Amino acid sequence: MKVRITVTVAAAIAATLVVAPGAFADGPCGLDSAGSTACAVNTPYTSNGTLMTGNGKDYYVFYATAGTELRVTLSDDMNPTTCGSDCGWGEVELLDSTGGEINGTFEATISNGVNNPAVLTQTLDSTGTYYLTVRGSLDAASNPWPYTLSVTANPAAVWPQPTPPAPPAAPAPPAAPAPPAAPAPQPKCVIPAAGGVSIAVVEARIRANHCTVGKVYWKTHTRTFRQGIVIALGRGTSGFRPAWLAGKRLPNGTKVDLEVSRAR
Repeated sequence: MKVRITVTVAAAIAATLVVAPGAFADGPCGLDSAGSTACAVNTPYTSNGTLMTGNGKDYYVFYATAGTELRVTLSDDMNPTTCGSDCGWGEVELLDSTGGEINGTFEATISNGVNNPAVLTQTLDSTGTYYLTVRGSLDAASNPWPYTLSVTANPAAVWPQPTPPAPPAAPAPPAAPAPPAAPAPQPKCVIPAAGGVSIAVVEARIRANHCTVGKVYWKTHTRTFRQGIVIALGRGTSGFRPAWLAGKRLPNGTKVDLEVSRAR
């Protein structure tokens, strides 16, 4: 059989298709479970073909979604003036992807010069690959048997199967939280000037210079210092030790002890 694809598959492309091993076809449309040798259907579609033998079949493949309304028409293209009252007949079968029959038509034939096409309508139950087969009954008067196959579908039937859309990209992981800011350095404790100044004034200076007022050591002096005058600043352990001069820098909050005069 020789098949001319007039709408969706050019004859030059169809001629390169190979019949699948074990499948019998008269022409380039051979059965193949992957759809690589059957003729591709993209609706609306029309194919003019010819069956050359009584046990030959032509195979067509398409992909459709569940709920698709399919309509297939097969017409006998024999010339009634040459075949007389016996123009042969053909039929179409709808198969699932495994080759199981879903539906079929009555005979497409010419009777008394009138063309009686076979029509198959089907609502597809599932999404996937489907096949159409064209086969016929041929005798000496109707060998070969030419036909026209027309297919419409809503929504459209196509081949090859559309590439599914890529899955959405995974959301980017949340950005790592910024590390906490380093605490601002604490100002140093700076020993204030204290000699000859009253205890109240020196304590205020100690606090203002980011130090802590420590212990007060009273010391009896001669008339050199009046009562309540700071003599020195330092840090006591076992008694006061005047060790810190004005301007000395120490860690923030350092305790500063005071030596204060007590008049005789």
